Amino acid sequence: MGKKVKSSLALKVSVIVFVFLLLVAFIVGGLGLFFYQRDVFAVNGRMAQMIAATTAAGIDGDAYEQLTQTHEKNDYWMELKATFDEAKKQTDAFYLYGLDTGAGGNIHYIVEGMVPTDDPDNIGDLGVQEDASAFAEEIFATLQSGQAMYSGVYDAGGYGMSISGMAPIFNSSGRVVGVVAVDISLNTVMASIGAFAIQILLVALVVSIIFGVIVIWYINR
Repeated sequence: MGKKVKSSLALKVSVIVFVFLLLVAFIVGGLGLFFYQRDVFAVNGRMAQMIAATTAAGIDGDAYEQLTQTHEKNDYWMELKATFDEAKKQTDAFYLYGLDTGAGGNIHYIVEGMVPTDDPDNIGDLGVQEDASAFAEEIFATLQSGQAMYSGVYDAGGYGMSISGMAPIFNSSGRVVGVVAVDISLNTVMASIGAFAIQILLVALVVSIIFGVIVIWYINR
């Protein structure tokens, strides 16, 4: 009877230890995944912000301000369009565009980069008005504060998960006259995070099983 009680107790302790180790392994793996995902999103956000800031730095603010007022495709607009097209090509950004300040509640496209694979119907032309709700809130925060920043991760509908970076455009008087925004698709990133999650869970499971077997063997020897 004593042996049976000892055996039953050892089995219960073994199960408890195994479940505890499994739980700890999954918690540690989950935390690792959380921090990995957070860092990956931050890296992509900072990259989008850097692209926006670099593009904005090369813009003639006074000439850009004139475009926001006239909506006329002059020589400077043609030059600006070529710059945005090349920047989008080089950075592989999902969208790269310049907007006015949205004075009066109406925001307009001034220029948008395009590559040969883009659908022209999805590219904002000079003077095209867009509903403010179509843009990340951080765009308007940048227009108000004059500070470059990036958004949180958001669902862009049929385009998947995305993140945006934005930077202000200043005229020669130091006044904000527009904003450059960059949207980066996170579809590839999300796929890699999913693969990493599977790896983390598998490692956690294997480690917990190994340690569980060792502990159970030690208890039952």
